[in-house]
Formats: sequence, structure tokens, C-alpha cells
Amino acid sequence: MGIAHQFRSVLSHRVAPMIPRVRHRDLQQTGSRNRRCREAARGPERFSDNTSCCLRQHRRFSENPLAIAAPIAENHRCHPRRCHPRWAVPVLLLALLCVPGCWRRASIGQTAFSGQTMGTTYTVKVVPSTLLASPVERVEMRRAVEGALSAVDDTMSTYRDDSELSRFNASDSTEWFDVSCDTAEVIDEALRVGRLSDGALDVTIEPLVRLWNFGAGATPTDKVPSDKRIAQCKKSVGLEHLSVRLDPPALKKDRPDVHVDLSSIAKGFAVDRVAERLDRLGFENYMVEVGGEVRARGHNSLGQPWQIAVERPTDGPKQVHRVIALADRAMATSGDYRNYFEQDGRRYSHLIDPRSGKPITHRLASVTVLADRCMTADAWATALAVLGPEAGMARAEREGIAAAFLIRENHGFVERCSPAFPSVPKQ
Repeated sequence: MGIAHQFRSVLSHRVAPMIPRVRHRDLQQTGSRNRRCREAARGPERFSDNTSCCLRQHRRFSENPLAIAAPIAENHRCHPRRCHPRWAVPVLLLALLCVPGCWRRASIGQTAFSGQTMGTTYTVKVVPSTLLASPVERVEMRRAVEGALSAVDDTMSTYRDDSELSRFNASDSTEWFDVSCDTAEVIDEALRVGRLSDGALDVTIEPLVRLWNFGAGATPTDKVPSDKRIAQCKKSVGLEHLSVRLDPPALKKDRPDVHVDLSSIAKGFAVDRVAERLDRLGFENYMVEVGGEVRARGHNSLGQPWQIAVERPTDGPKQVHRVIALADRAMATSGDYRNYFEQDGRRYSHLIDPRSGKPITHRLASVTVLADRCMTADAWATALAVLGPEAGMARAEREGIAAAFLIRENHGFVERCSPAFPSVPKQ
């Protein structure tokens, strides 16, 4: 048998079901002396045991492209000489490379990198449309990601005195203060969520964050501020003290001591900006994470939705509560279990209710929110965490927010989800 005839026989036996344009007449003209392969080409009513075995492997390949090696090995065991010569494996792989779309369903190379940003860490994973990203693509990708993160840090960081936000906070002026479009957009969204949450999210909370010794410049302490000092700080806290203008972008405060803290929303915005950069570069499958806030598009290297773990809110080693399949959405989680101090047996969380001026005291341990934009998910996760299990659930239902609440009970945690949150089994 000629090599060309053998090659066509393997293609008809292995690849034909995956190529919609292969004609029935072409399969009959392969010239192969393998009777079973000819019978398989004529129709399912003529299939022998061996061709049925092969079709089962075809179905397995369409369901799980990573199983490609297994059916080849199994068929070698069934009929090693009649159906699959020793060169069938490399020829098959070569054939698959020539079939558009087939190789994409198999495990495709993934580019991943991480680093430090905004006082936390970031991770980016990209699955390119080709087998592997070229060196030029990888350099361009990383440059775009780092550029987007640096831009957010330059404008919204409270850890840097030269950032745009720090300069606004330091200003005593009550006139319009020119800012970037990004800063104006973030504060506009923060004020919107703040109003919808009845002030549970309030980016003017910075004086209270500093009073409780959280945030920028914090030092370890177990000292609880007095009610008098809390009341004094609350005078400059409130959504009514801050205004935003989108065109031209500017901020205005009505008191010189109004200070803004965007830590409840800026990381989510940074995720969105990185995702937009990757979109412009033409990437369709990626996962971006900054400080635990995530946005995913398309699929991972296995051709499946990105698998994102939700942490169990415990004080010890990190544990996974559940895994969420995330595709074309963003996810953010807010909780009280990592950043806190204790005094006289009582825990004081970094999650401060701007309405009381004090850390939250309810049983809600964490909230996970899904949204189209990570900025929005980030803001609502904080707002619902401050509101608590009952008020937070009521607000999520009213606003159509996809939220999962983990509530402390006597013997562990109870999860309650809003109607908009996808019903997925815990893993």
C-alpha cells in the first residue's frame, strides 16, 4: 500500500468525523485494503466491532481533546497492524495540525506572569489563539499589563504621596480639582454604589481608616479609639462632601479635611483596565487577578471556563470553600478574616461601617460578588460586607446583584446566595 493511500485511510478512520466537508464519495475512494475501514465509510449499519470501538474514541475526542493519546493506544492494542501502523500517531498529529480548530480544542500553551502592584500582587494568564505566544507577543503583553497597572497606581494610590489621589487629599481647596478620566470614572461609580447601598460604601472614609490604624501608614496596634475621636472624624466623612465631574474630569470637596480612599474599588478597576488592554491586543482567552479580584474571558488552556477558587474565611492556612467556573465575567470577594486586630477578646476588622465609624460586628465573614465589570463587583462586595447578612441580602435581591454570603454559625459557615448568583455545586 502506498504511503498516500495509507495516510488517507488513517484520515478517513480518525479525522473524517471532525471535518464536515469530507464527502462520502472521498471516503469510498481511499483504495485501502482494510475492509473494516471501507465498511465504516459506507455507513453506521455496516460497522464492525472494531469500527464501533473507533467511533467511541471519536466521541471521546470531541468531548475531551486531551484524551487523544488514549484512544490511539487502545486501538493499537485491539488491532495493531490492521488499522493503525506504527506511524499512525505522528501522521495523525500532523493531520490535526492541518485541520483548523481541532488543535485549539487540545491543550494550548498558556502564558502566565505575576508581580507586585498597588501594595498587593497580580497574576495574568493568557491562552493565545496559536499554539504558543511568540516572544514578541509575550513582551507586548507584559508591557501592556504593567502599563495599565502603573497608570492606576499613579493616579489612585494612597501609599504614594505623588499620586493624583494623594494630591487631592492634601489640597485644602474646595474648588474643582482636575483629575484624570480614570479617577473621575472610578469615583463616579463609587458614589453610585454608595448611594444605592445607603452609604455602606463611602470612599470618603479615609480619616476613619487612618484613625483605626488600617490602610496606608498603618502600624501594629491594639488600641481602640475613643468615641469622641470617632465622632470628630465622622464630620468629614460622607458622600455629600464629595462631587465628581466627568467632562472635563474633576473632583470637588466641600470641606478641606475630606480625604478619599479608593481601596474598596481601585483594584477592581485595575483588573478592568488590564482586561481592556488584552482585548485591544486581540487576546480572547485570559484571566486577570489583582489582590484577589478577578476578571476572566473565554476559556483556559484546557478549553474550559476559568476555575476560580473562593477562599474559606478561616484564620489559619488558606482553604478552598468552592470553585466557580468564570467566563466573560468578573468576581470580587470582601471579608473580615485577614486584616484585623483583637483587644480584650474582641475582633476589630478593617471593614469599617462609615455610618457608625466603627468596624463591623455582625456574623458575615465574606461576600463574593459577580458582575460584568470588576470595579462594580469590587465596590458591591465591600458594600454588602458592611451591610451584613440580612441587610446585604435584601439589598442584593433589590438591585439584582449576584452575591454569595458566607455567614458564621456555631459549627462553621453557612452559605446563602442571592437569586442572581449561579447555582453551582461546591467542590
